[in-house]
Amino acid sequence: MASKAIQKQIDAIYATEEHNEFGAQRNALLFMPGSYSVDVSVGFYTEVIGLGASPDATRITGNVHADANHEHNNATTTFWRAAAGFSVVPAGGTMQWAVSQAVSLRRMHVLGDLVLHQHRGWASGGWMSDSLIEGNVDSGSQQQWISRNCDWKSWTGSNWNMVFVGVVHPPEGAWPEPPYTKVARTPVVREKPFLQVNAAGEFSVRLPALHADSVGITWRDGETAGETIPIARFYIAHQDVDTAETINAQLARGKNLIFTPGIYCLSSPI
Repeated sequence: MASKAIQKQIDAIYATEEHNEFGAQRNALLFMPGSYSVDVSVGFYTEVIGLGASPDATRITGNVHADANHEHNNATTTFWRAAAGFSVVPAGGTMQWAVSQAVSLRRMHVLGDLVLHQHRGWASGGWMSDSLIEGNVDSGSQQQWISRNCDWKSWTGSNWNMVFVGVVHPPEGAWPEPPYTKVARTPVVREKPFLQVNAAGEFSVRLPALHADSVGITWRDGETAGETIPIARFYIAHQDVDTAETINAQLARGKNLIFTPGIYCLSSPI
């Protein structure tokens, strides 16, 4: 796809999702391995995903950003969005991720700085894991934040509580002044499984290995250690098509599940 065509899709989704806090639309933007020059605004109910085995296999040069949803740079309801599995070369050197709860950054590589607020307007929490930030992370006005198995050059900012678990370069100081809660090593963890595609165009799901007493990212040597599960072993569910009965029938056959974006109204448990 040409950059203009990709940008048109991104802009159309964001036009719907920018203020769609309680809307029904759900979107995922999947970027095949390669290099892109686009500006990705991440709105409500939107996830941006790179499909490479390593975050560096998919690189976006430009902007990937979540912006405050209210006036006065207030991001306290900038919920329900995510980014995972790609690298970013941010315009101006800084990626803005002004968010609050129910938001995640996973398996990200930011070749620059990262700010977790918009011009120091209110913001209220989020999650970052298995991510490398080449520059400084500034929490600024964030009320609380948790980072697990991350690596960065430096961290600045504190408010109510900043939590660091298995982080390579946690900031100096400890609770209550500054309000930093630090756990040196992650006792046990398996990173979230992720969709990937190889050079032959074959899709699969990577199931990361279980790690004990871990520090830092899983993909330092290029790929995340673990098991690759062929896409043929998955049933891909769709909104307004699948029911609890159709899904449970696939589970009974031994299939794993992938849910495409949507709202699934089910009459019985899965």
